[in-house]
Amino acid sequence: MSEFYSSVREAVSLPEYVDRRQSLFNLVEIWKQKAPVVNEVLLGRYTFEQVVEPLVKENLRIRFPYFHNNACCSKKYQREAESTTEHLKNVLSLDDWIIMGRIPSYIHMASPVRFPKFQFGMTFLIPVIAAMVIFAIGYYSETQINKAVFNLGMNLGMFLTFLKWGILGGLGFASFQLLLSAPMYYSSRRDLARQVLVKAQFLDRTLREAGLVSC
Repeated sequence: MSEFYSSVREAVSLPEYVDRRQSLFNLVEIWKQKAPVVNEVLLGRYTFEQVVEPLVKENLRIRFPYFHNNACCSKKYQREAESTTEHLKNVLSLDDWIIMGRIPSYIHMASPVRFPKFQFGMTFLIPVIAAMVIFAIGYYSETQINKAVFNLGMNLGMFLTFLKWGILGGLGFASFQLLLSAPMYYSSRRDLARQVLVKAQFLDRTLREAGLVSC
């Protein structure tokens, strides 16, 4: 069965000739047994919006280039995130797909804020590898006479020069990529937090209007 949120949306989208309230009631009865959080919400002990509020609030505070009070990175947040994720398992999705630059990245709003190290590393390595390839082409394209002229010290010096500029180019290129991609990453987390909040509010409103939530 799909997650609770998707099932509720399907129930309220049924044709008019179908008893939507009864369908929703039957659905809720099933989920009361499957997910304790659904039963707790129906008993009026708290709302879905209250359940997701700590995670949503933290993600909405993320701003580039800094995190306000280490948003999403504190141990307290990690404990809340782990607990909330477990409570909402198969009930309300806390994850989604985003596109970071041209590289698909799986983002989870309950996870710590981390810029993908793999992407940064690959971006850094491109200029370094390019510099080494250019050096190799230049070295092996020399004639045997020219090779005899170059001693080991000169070859080593050239190698170190190419390596130095490759590293500097890699750092510059990777930093530039970071400046372009990081704001998109943080913006996507905020957008995901808003989506989760809207889903939680939809569930609360639908269950309340159907008279399924105890006062």
